[in-house]
Amino acid sequence: MSASLTTMFPGIPPNDAKNLSLGGLDQTTTFLYTVAKDMGLSGSFAATQSAYSIGSLGTRCK
Repeated sequence: MSASLTTMFPGIPPNDAKNLSLGGLDQTTTFLYTVAKDMGLSGSFAATQSAYSIGSLGTRCK
């Protein structure tokens, strides 16, 4: 999913694409106990999700 984001939006940093591709999964058991730990995600995951959602990063959808 992150590769698709970087193809569609070439200016997006790879870490942001990775964090955004995991959006919506953060409340699942697998994410909480496996994915987040294995990928070394921390507060940057939530911060990235929030920043793109409110439009302080990226380009807001019209």
